[in-house]
Amino acid sequence: DDPLRALRAVRFAARYGFTIDPPLLESMADADVQKALETKVSRERWGVEVDGMLKGGAPVFTRAVAAMVDSTLFPVVFHAPCIPAE
Repeated sequence: DDPLRALRAVRFAARYGFTIDPPLLESMADADVQKALETKVSRERWGVEVDGMLKGGAPVFTRAVAAMVDSTLFPVVFHAPCIPAE
């Protein structure tokens, strides 16, 4: 019900060295959860979570990126805007 929890789970797991439970990873990879994250959560709130990951330094951010890749959240969070072909 709160798609921002997916990013919080990544941040806390990266910061404290937790392993994200497989059912939670599956939930984070769900298309409905990812769509809700894109449509219901402001970019500013995303920024707060990503900023928290960055403030942890390289080890924390590296673990966070790995968790986002594992959960397929990485392209949702760091997608490039569509650029029309010329």
